[in-house]
Formats: sequence, C-alpha cells, structure tokens
Amino acid sequence: MGGIANCRRFVAFTLAGGSAAFTCAPDQLQPFAFAMTLRCPRLEAPNHMNMNPDDEDDADEVRIRPYRNRSLAWTMRYRKLNPYDQVRKRVIGFGHRSKDDWDEAVQSGQLGGYVPSHPDEMYAPEWVSWEEWLGLMRSYPDAKSLVAMLRIKNLDDYILFVRSDSKRAEGLRIPVRPDIFYKDEWDEASFFGND
Repeated sequence: MGGIANCRRFVAFTLAGGSAAFTCAPDQLQPFAFAMTLRCPRLEAPNHMNMNPDDEDDADEVRIRPYRNRSLAWTMRYRKLNPYDQVRKRVIGFGHRSKDDWDEAVQSGQLGGYVPSHPDEMYAPEWVSWEEWLGLMRSYPDAKSLVAMLRIKNLDDYILFVRSDSKRAEGLRIPVRPDIFYKDEWDEASFFGND
C-alpha cells in the first residue's frame, strides 16, 4: 500500500478548451505550491509528457504561478478577465511617474479592484520592467541610442517616424517631440549622431 501511495500520479484537467497536466507525489501536495506549463494558443501537457522527444518547440512555453495567496484557478481566471495589455492601458492612464509613485498609490488604495498591487508577479510571463508597465519614456541616453539604431538622422525624420505609427512609438517609449520632452538635455546634433 505504501508503494502505491508514494508513486507519482498524473493529474490532467481541461481548461479553456485545452488540457494542462502536472505531476506530484501525494506526500508533496501543498496548497498553492504548484504551477502549470502553458503552450499558446491551447494548454497542453508539459514537454516531459510529449510523445515525440525530438520536438524542439519549447520557446512558446510560459510558466504561470498562483498569485500571492490565491489559487491557480483564481489566477488564471483573473488573467483571462484582466489581460496584461488591458490593465497596462488603465495603469498608463493613471499617470504614475515612478515606482515610488506606484507604491504610494498601492498603499493609499487608489488602484481600484482590477489592477493588481504586484503586477510583476501577476503578469510575470509578460513582464518587461516597471518603466514599461507605467508607460514611462526612455531616458535621454536610451532614446539617443535607439534613434542611432533606427538610423534616424534629424528631427523632421524622427517626427515623421513617430507620427506614421503612434502605437510603435508608444511601444518604443519615445516621445513625439524629443526636443520638448528632453529640453534640459537637448542637443539636436548630438541626439541624432550628427556631431
């Protein structure tokens, strides 16, 4: 009986039209101590369950862990109802200018019910940085490096680049008018590498 109780058990369940699987020894079951491996767009068994060991498509695996003291099911439901991009848009609308500003808003309860206090944990697979989460613009040196990489040579070309696709500029976290945004450090020749 003890050998049977200690053998590893396979547990599978269906979630959102796909399947997910995990293994654990019965004596190792702990609440909230497991995670699920996801494959987009459907949930599937982790790689060690694949029938084809030569399958090399591990790049699209994402590990989701339960958020704080919540269950994995709660976390998955929350993430489905409040996707990263949607919540990030709301957060950018709040206008926080730093991580300290964010922490102050969390302490005072200004975030509301649909923004997690610890987004770096809730959205760990999508997480880039606090600057990206808060929608903060790049620093002057970072923007200058990006402009050099994009081979933009003057302010007119820069403005044309930004206005041609505002979503791209938002994703790159660069201002529409760098001469105004970086006014204290601004030197056009230096910014565009023409010095």
